[in-house]
Amino acid sequence: MEIAFDLTIMTLLVVTIVYATSLNKKLNLIRNHRAELKSNIESFYDATEKATKAVKDLQNQGEKIAKDINNNIAKARTVADEIDFLLSRTNKKIMELKEEIDSESARGEYKKEVRGFEARKLGREAARKPIYNFNNLETFVEEEEVYGGSLAEAELVKALRDKQYKDALAS
Repeated sequence: MEIAFDLTIMTLLVVTIVYATSLNKKLNLIRNHRAELKSNIESFYDATEKATKAVKDLQNQGEKIAKDINNNIAKARTVADEIDFLLSRTNKKIMELKEEIDSESARGEYKKEVRGFEARKLGREAARKPIYNFNNLETFVEEEEVYGGSLAEAELVKALRDKQYKDALAS
């Protein structure tokens, strides 16, 4: 019986030695690839840092684009307000002229004034000066009147348009 017990212990010791040798080989393999694992972890960290930086850059660019869009919207609203103002002034002037023509035609003075009106119209068209030419579109200011105003108002409107034009080119 003692021999059987000794044989069992010897067998278990041999199995333990074989298992320890196998584990030692696997641990050596892991130790040998430790540098490779470290480089993989470092490259993953670098990639994560680059992705974080790219996301921040995209956020900054998005904010800049949103700011530019808001500025353009504000400019467009200003232009729309100016156009509405000009349209209302034009409509008012048209109504005044229509009332004047209707009252003059009712009095029988229409035919005399038509010739005078046409002469003034031709004189105004001849007095127009181009302010600037942008994409083959010309904006004119009349010498005598701008929207029913004086020459001083015409010069003021011209100066404002020149400034807006320069500001638009600068931005």
